[in-house]
Amino acid sequence: MKKSVQNIDHIPICERLKVFRNKLGFKTAQAFAEHLGISYTTYHGYERSRIPQSDFLYLLAQKYPHDMDMVWLMTGKSVAKPYPGDTDPDSSVLEPTPAYYETENDILVKKTREILDSHTDYAQSLAANINSFHNAIQTQKDLVDLKKDNAELKKDFAEIKAHNMELSKSIERIERSARLRSQNDVDGDVQGGSG
Repeated sequence: MKKSVQNIDHIPICERLKVFRNKLGFKTAQAFAEHLGISYTTYHGYERSRIPQSDFLYLLAQKYPHDMDMVWLMTGKSVAKPYPGDTDPDSSVLEPTPAYYETENDILVKKTREILDSHTDYAQSLAANINSFHNAIQTQKDLVDLKKDNAELKKDFAEIKAHNMELSKSIERIERSARLRSQNDVDGDVQGGSG
């Protein structure tokens, strides 16, 4: 039975290159490019948006055979061992590789969990701040929704007002027409009665 785990962040290859470089301890793209013996412009392009050339990928695989997971670099996923109890020897799955996959947000979440699990005054303060920030964000979302609702109501009001004006004009025309008919009827009676 095959099982698969989806890569939830889908970080692009340029970001995975940065993660790998940082994991190796190179703080700058310039230092890593010099270490690899390639031009900074070329390497910097790979970290910004260009798809790496095959010769560059081959260089990484040769230079870091035990550190570089090429499947992870290319796809964001890694060939993992079969799940326990899986009898199919070809049932390897693709899943994120935690060693390369940790992002800044992942690190912040870990630290937050550590603080909250400490059950100290710091944990209480952090929880209070998180709740306050969450409420503030929710309030902002609610405000945006209210502004949209208000804009829709203004539009609806303007349409109703325009429709009301049309109705008022129609009523005025009908009343004018009725007065003219009434006047004509009176004039007809006067002329008919005097003759």
